[in-house]
Amino acid sequence: RSGCQTKHRLKDGRIIDVEIRSHTLQFGRRKAVLVVAQDITESKRAEEKIRTLNAELEQRVAERTVQLAAANQELELRNQELERISQLKSQFLASMSHELRTPLNAICGFSKLLADQTAGSLNEKQRRYAEHVQTGGKHLLQLINDILDLSKIEAGQLELHQEDFFVAEALPEVLSLTKPLVMAQKVTVEIPAATGLRVHADRVRFKQILYNLLSNAAKFTPAGGEIWIEGAGEGRFVRLSVRDTGIGIPPEEQATIFNDFHQVGTTTKGVKEGTGLGLAITKRLVEQHGGKIWVESEPGKGSQFSFTLPGGSLPQASRRNVIPAAVGSGKQDALPSLRVSMKKILIAEDNPANRELLLEILSGQGYDVVEACDGGEALRMMEQTAPDVVLLDLQMPVLDGFAVLRKIRQDARFAAVPVMALTAYAMLGDREKTLDAGFNAYLSKPIDAAKLRTQIDRLLCR
Repeated sequence: RSGCQTKHRLKDGRIIDVEIRSHTLQFGRRKAVLVVAQDITESKRAEEKIRTLNAELEQRVAERTVQLAAANQELELRNQELERISQLKSQFLASMSHELRTPLNAICGFSKLLADQTAGSLNEKQRRYAEHVQTGGKHLLQLINDILDLSKIEAGQLELHQEDFFVAEALPEVLSLTKPLVMAQKVTVEIPAATGLRVHADRVRFKQILYNLLSNAAKFTPAGGEIWIEGAGEGRFVRLSVRDTGIGIPPEEQATIFNDFHQVGTTTKGVKEGTGLGLAITKRLVEQHGGKIWVESEPGKGSQFSFTLPGGSLPQASRRNVIPAAVGSGKQDALPSLRVSMKKILIAEDNPANRELLLEILSGQGYDVVEACDGGEALRMMEQTAPDVVLLDLQMPVLDGFAVLRKIRQDARFAAVPVMALTAYAMLGDREKTLDAGFNAYLSKPIDAAKLRTQIDRLLCR
């Protein structure tokens, strides 16, 4: 037999494994068989060892497979828990936004009316008290907005709507917003005139970045100091800098200045101001645009915050520029005012204070205002008054704002009446959600009287 394996006893009594192979040989007319016996004991041991190792490996693979399955299941449970926590966080933020913005709407609105003396003359002390209330309300609102912004960025829910525009187009509004703080601090802002820079960025978030940096510079610059806004084209990017002659930042704090809730020492007033979120949000906004931000500072000699953003698609006018004091403000011609005494506006709002605030703002502008305290009453008032514009709070008893809007659009008599959504929520996608639902305009609380009047003018112009 060829390739046969068997056992063989040696002379010393040991038994070994052998493989026997036979070969037939021809010697003339005679045949012979050559038999070869090969000791395969070591190879058999090696085979047995391999089988044992394979069996152990299979066992380990099986055990590891069970472990991975358990780990995957645990990971899936953790992901589900994280998703649940994220949903709870979003619900909490939405609820917090609504619950805090609703009373703030009344606080900011009525204090503004008092300070403007629309309800009657105030003495100097009363006017000052009203301004204090208004300032406190705005501070609380800024805190809410900062927390919401930071949460949206961390959750990856902050959407950027990037476009090409000249930096100078955004400056007038930013300078207007920072003017009260700059004047209070008695500092000047210098914007040397030269050719313009063009960036590719979200215009609203760009203004927020500049506002945060200018406000920060003003708070830490003593009276009589100066702030400069400068810029330069750097390849595909634009670098902008806000430089001041303020108190400066110690070296040990410069590494942590962009951390959440970090506050740098005290302001020129000797107190710590703000939420400590402004620079943290600014850093995240810059990085979300694909840029970077850094600080250069020396105690007693001021600070310079610089950041980069993608340049606009058109060539930069100069490789070295400073932002012009006024290049193309980008302002559109104002719409003609259509505030006429007989224009009728229906307000549907379940909060009495907010309803009274809207009534005070609009009736003071010559509108004929009718009120409803819930969704059901709003529909009844539509039948009775046939308003020219409807303001709907989205969260109302009986029928919410969306349900009221659907019924209005289903009625041929009112289908074309412009409807504005009012909400104390300010979460990602709220504006798009309301406009997609069929609302003609959207305004978040606290209500800004000027913005409200502008929106109504646009709706009436439509």
